[in-house]
Amino acid sequence: MKTSSINRIAAIAAFILTFATAPDAQAYTGSEVFNGATWSYEVIGKYSNLTAVDPLSGGSLVIPRRLGGKSLVAIGEEVFKDGPMSSVEIAATVMGIGTRAFYHCSNVTNVHFSFRLATIGQSAFAYCEKLKSVALPQSLIEIGDEAFRYCRALQSVDVPSSVTSIGYDGFADCTSLKSVTLREGLKSIDAGAFAGCAMLPELDLPEGLEEIGPGAFRGCRSLSELRIPESVREMYWAFNGATGLKKLYMPVIWKGTPALEEAEVPGGCKVIFYPEGVEPQGPQTVWRFYSPAYKAHFFTIDENEKDNLIANNPNWKFEGVAFYVYPAPRAWDEWREKKQEDSEVLQQKLEEFFTGSDYNDSLDPFFEAYLEVPFDLFLMNYLPDLMVAIYLDWFEDSVVGVPVYRFYSQNYRHHFYTIDEDEKHNLITGNPNWDFEGAGFYALPLDDGTGDQNE
Repeated sequence: MKTSSINRIAAIAAFILTFATAPDAQAYTGSEVFNGATWSYEVIGKYSNLTAVDPLSGGSLVIPRRLGGKSLVAIGEEVFKDGPMSSVEIAATVMGIGTRAFYHCSNVTNVHFSFRLATIGQSAFAYCEKLKSVALPQSLIEIGDEAFRYCRALQSVDVPSSVTSIGYDGFADCTSLKSVTLREGLKSIDAGAFAGCAMLPELDLPEGLEEIGPGAFRGCRSLSELRIPESVREMYWAFNGATGLKKLYMPVIWKGTPALEEAEVPGGCKVIFYPEGVEPQGPQTVWRFYSPAYKAHFFTIDENEKDNLIANNPNWKFEGVAFYVYPAPRAWDEWREKKQEDSEVLQQKLEEFFTGSDYNDSLDPFFEAYLEVPFDLFLMNYLPDLMVAIYLDWFEDSVVGVPVYRFYSQNYRHHFYTIDEDEKHNLITGNPNWDFEGAGFYALPLDDGTGDQNE
């Protein structure tokens, strides 16, 4: 579903649930008999809102599409609270379910939701102790606070990609919950959202998730491993009470930060840092080309690009393997590509790094450049090298790197890199076109045991 459609549904649902309308909209109350019960409603404009049903009866509950001759779009507060019904079918017109609408309907085993439903209100299905499964519609945007709390028979839930937030204690104390599917689109998991879900063995948190609230996994005794997406930026006390957690995979950006301490990772849980955007992997070959026409070198780790240049572009002469490196983190590449709209985010991130515990003196040239050159030029000329230098440092057990020397030519207006000591010496002593700038970063030497040095 497109974002614009989701926003439109949310706006309409909010309008309906609050009954905020134009002054000249027709407004009145009424009631009618349906399936042996009196259904009371409010009407404003073109829509009706269910306010009461009397008496409530057992068996299957079917909610009508129209009341008072108007489309029923909202179920009001506590309408079916403590009701004896065993199943619920919600009309396709309904877009909002109000606070405690089905609270403590202790006999309900299943609910069929409207395909237009946008919001499930606070405690709407809390304490429905026999509710076994819910099929949430693709139109749903918000799961309110305590919406399904203490649904002790609930075994599985699939949260659609349209949902942006799961409210406070949204699925708390669902003690039989064994399967939860969360999808990209979810932005926040509020405090206690899955607290007390003692049978939940695993949970995949989607990319794009930004916030995990306090105690979100408190009492999840069966949840032994969890991977935090690189998009997460707030986790205050998120793991408080998550006593079953043994391994926590965290983006390396959290390493050594006060924010990680505030997340309250339980004792005995091993935190494993992973590079943003890629899992740890072996070194990749960097191939080097030279163009006499352009008087420039070109480097690539893309084998298809290498083969294409060799076969189809006579301007570039293949010079073989330059060195080996680890691939740059995806997240930093994305920020660099979107530097116009995200420059403030990236600038803040760089400032945090330069003043943080992971910074070391070997990166002083990058810091000096950051202070002296315009930010867009820093992104273009310095950021790629900085990322490689930082990235290599993340692999504590990797082969000790060798310096990749950097030169700059005012005449050619570009940089040149080499790992070869003789080549470095010849350029310094015999070629005035190139100014030596020192070690740009560190990489794996050609003789690193990864294979043929002359491929």
